[in-house]
Amino acid sequence: MVKFKSKKLITVAVLFIIAITCVLAFFNQAGNATVKADNLKLEQELSDKYYLGDQFTPPSAKIVYAGNEYSANVSSVTFPDGRSYKSNSYVLSVPGKYMVNYNASVGNNFVVSSVSFSVYDNAYSVSSSNSSAYYTNIDNTDASGIVLTDDNGEKITTSGIKVSLTAGDMFTYKKPINLYGKTKLDNILTLYSLPEIIGKADARILRVRLTDVYDSSNYVDVVTYGNYGDEDEKNGWALYSGAGANGQPLTGIHFYASSNERTFTYQGQLYTHNKNISYNSANGYPSFEYSLAGKKGYGAGAYTLSMNYDEKQIFGCKTIAPSSNGMIVDLDEPLFFDNLWEGFTTGEVYLSVSADIYVGSSFSFIITNILGENLQENTFNDKTAPNLNVDLPKEIPSAIIGKEYKLFDAKAMDDIDGETEVDIVVKKNYYSSNSVMINV
Repeated sequence: MVKFKSKKLITVAVLFIIAITCVLAFFNQAGNATVKADNLKLEQELSDKYYLGDQFTPPSAKIVYAGNEYSANVSSVTFPDGRSYKSNSYVLSVPGKYMVNYNASVGNNFVVSSVSFSVYDNAYSVSSSNSSAYYTNIDNTDASGIVLTDDNGEKITTSGIKVSLTAGDMFTYKKPINLYGKTKLDNILTLYSLPEIIGKADARILRVRLTDVYDSSNYVDVVTYGNYGDEDEKNGWALYSGAGANGQPLTGIHFYASSNERTFTYQGQLYTHNKNISYNSANGYPSFEYSLAGKKGYGAGAYTLSMNYDEKQIFGCKTIAPSSNGMIVDLDEPLFFDNLWEGFTTGEVYLSVSADIYVGSSFSFIITNILGENLQENTFNDKTAPNLNVDLPKEIPSAIIGKEYKLFDAKAMDDIDGETEVDIVVKKNYYSSNSVMINV
């Protein structure tokens, strides 16, 4: 099995393989050569951007060949997921690069040309019309009186995606982010709570999920709980967090300065260990200076999340213990888990945020950072190349003129579209300026 990582290689890799072995093996069975047009003239220019769900009608065009113009037929439109078919109009149902394919018969030649355009998806969304998400600016005191502060308690003015969720809904950042090689210093997420009434939490639980782009059953949850004994944080009791991959109990470790019967040593520091953390449990660690109620001090300081991906360690925001490094848990450490997490397929994940145990009608927050992405841009184009696997034998057989030649099976996996179809194109004289496409 040979693997490639390039959108162009979906066709080019196969072309390369076939071109080596079939330089003279094929010609159009009817005696007509398939050749490239010199130019393609569209009667109406394509838009700079199309968006998911748009209706698209291919414009009329003329093919230019050997100094003459010929009316062109639309043979098909090829979608980013590999589908290719002919229709009067098309619903642009997947994001990515599309190809409009034209042809014209000129004497004994079948002249072909194509033009491409891109379709953009929303970079983020909420799961129902009852919730909302949009980019905005927030002064250090917004209409509800929330005072946003940094970790040092200084007032800040910020901008980001303001999200309001109702019970059962979820915010999802649909543009894949890559955690491979990231460390504790690489901030995956920063957000601030924006309760309707300052000092009163609108929800008791905040959940952040990182989901493998290629395997939706492979995810990591990081859950932060209000303390049920101090629901609106009036007593200043800290929130606590746990993390775990799918199949692991939510677990958190808490830094300790001195040893006792509950402490253990991990990487040279003393910790206590809490498993199966939940809202109604009497304990849970680590404790963070983040506030669901938006209180200063226990903060309208930021909620932050990071990961040392190589070590499978999850880190939260600033903790109450000054000497703590902010680690929530190590997901592949036998001290904490019986089943160890091995990581994501490539490190690429989707990020989502939800809440639970609602007290108010909605839970609002502003996201100011998602791994350095430009949050102001709520569209994205699928530019990440699929993985292409070509089922090649150990020895590629030579072609014999006039004999059929096997086209090797191939599969492609895309981070947006999942498993996609692979188009196989065969060309004669592929590397020359006079290459011709062979009908197969």
